[in-house]
Amino acid sequence: MADNGAGREFVNVTINFGIAPKINDDSLTFITGQNYDTALNIDNWDSDSSISVKDNSILEKLGLTLNLDDASSPRLTGTINDVTPRKYNLTLTAKTYYGESTKKIILNVQSLPTITTTQEDIDSKTYTTAKKYNLQFKAKGAKPLTWSITNGLDELEENGITFDEKKGKFSGTPINAGSFDITVAVSNDVGVTTADFKLSINHVPIEIIKKDLKGKLGSPFSTLLKIKGKPTGGSITWSVEADEALGMSITGNKLFVSPDNIESLISTHEFTV
Repeated sequence: MADNGAGREFVNVTINFGIAPKINDDSLTFITGQNYDTALNIDNWDSDSSISVKDNSILEKLGLTLNLDDASSPRLTGTINDVTPRKYNLTLTAKTYYGESTKKIILNVQSLPTITTTQEDIDSKTYTTAKKYNLQFKAKGAKPLTWSITNGLDELEENGITFDEKKGKFSGTPINAGSFDITVAVSNDVGVTTADFKLSINHVPIEIIKKDLKGKLGSPFSTLLKIKGKPTGGSITWSVEADEALGMSITGNKLFVSPDNIESLISTHEFTV
């Protein structure tokens, strides 16, 4: 303040000019289960600026926190909870000495596809060789879904089983029994999810058809051996265990009996094939 000699006083006044902050974000995308540290895009933000949320329960529901530790810009940090994938509206107000800016931004929450088929589902069914094989994998997530086998497919294809990437389905007629480790992947526009499984294929059960035999002492005879079931992956080898006096032998699937001519053999005998 100064006196100019005419009874008037002058005051030096400093005028600061500035611009109100401006929130530029229209929408932000998040994926459930993933961790984020996302900076908000705000013009004219400085250390004297502040920001507030109209309804903080939205951030709490999603698992996010509005973090002001970074002076350069506010940040949304946290791991997205397993919430319903949809669009959530969030209203923010940024303030400085020069004014404020309020804007509604969209938080677009998405989720990766999830394979719902479990190992227990697969093990609950029995798969055998020489019998048509069908295994349908299931998943939930935004469509369209695309399936693939990232590990173990070649071995299955060699064994007569193919995979439909559109349907997520194995089909075919297995040639050999065995255990097969595979990795299944399902993807959509959001991303990809994988899971490991074990596929077990058993031999077709084979049952020998039992047959009672009748014969006379000293009179050789023969009979054909039969089975129920269709063997795969090799030939059948027959063998017999019996009293030597019965003179039993097998050629191919034909059982030959040449009993000794002794009265002590007159009885019922058991033998194992």
